[in-house]
Amino acid sequence: MRILVAFVCSVLAACAHKPASTRPYAKAAPFHYAGGHLVRVPVRINDMIDAQFILDTGIGINVLSKSLCDRLGCHITGTATGKRMSGQSLKVPLTSLPSFELATERQTNVTFGVWEMKGFVPDSPDCRDVEGFLSLNFFEHVPFTVDYRRGEVVVENESSLKQREKDAMSVPLKLERDQDSGALTVFMPLQIPGEKANLWV
Repeated sequence: MRILVAFVCSVLAACAHKPASTRPYAKAAPFHYAGGHLVRVPVRINDMIDAQFILDTGIGINVLSKSLCDRLGCHITGTATGKRMSGQSLKVPLTSLPSFELATERQTNVTFGVWEMKGFVPDSPDCRDVEGFLSLNFFEHVPFTVDYRRGEVVVENESSLKQREKDAMSVPLKLERDQDSGALTVFMPLQIPGEKANLWV
């Protein structure tokens, strides 16, 4: 599956920097670091509310703050069952937003888990306005690149994706969908010295 080619090659930004005129992408959002290392991006919700979200490729599902959910009058449509990294099982209420937009990539009827942000994000000034987390689910059919040198999250078009692939090293991926939570997880091979088989991490 080709959906995350550009994501895997996000380190390309540190190796192959090209002038903007030679990289014809249509959609990009600036990002800033929050809490020291979190990638914070501007988003637009329901075509009317601007908010700050954390782009987290390991969180599993999209997450919306309970406070913003209450402000929007969201309806709970179900629950997702997942696990923390510690193995602890938890249930997360689910809601659906009419529209959600990042860098003019606009999607409709987007599913979000509802979660209390207090205590979930660092208690620092650059995290206090964070209203949610954006997972790989949003990018399931959207190639993207996290360009660390430029400080941008780029939603690639056909032309820019071809340029990324031309300049990059290809890495095989496995994508796994959790049936209980709907979480999308990406695995890449890791070669251990002295071992014949790769580990998928």
